[in-house]
Amino acid sequence: MKRLLVALELARAHSAAGAALAVWVGARLAGAAWAPWWLAPMAVAALLSAAGNALNDAHDAEGDAVSRPRRPIPRGAATPRQARALGVSCAALALLLALPFGALSTVGTLLAIALLALY
Repeated sequence: MKRLLVALELARAHSAAGAALAVWVGARLAGAAWAPWWLAPMAVAALLSAAGNALNDAHDAEGDAVSRPRRPIPRGAATPRQARALGVSCAALALLLALPFGALSTVGTLLAIALLALY
């Protein structure tokens, strides 16, 4: 249970949920009617957000030790390696979920992953 809570904290689950909600809001504003298949693109957005947050924590571990000491890595609840593993896992799962939606979704997800890696 403790590992799950740390992973949710690294992913900044509240932020990832916001990304999923943004997909829903965008679709509704575009006039789309709710359908259960929306859950997959919502999950892609949440997973990309989680990947970015975890990779950011791994990259900024030294700075966070000073400016955000209560985050998981500075307080010793996780290592940068664990944060990178979570980020890569979330990105890979996002890509797998995007594949069934066709080439445009797959390329868009790959582009998002590339931008996260460059950040």
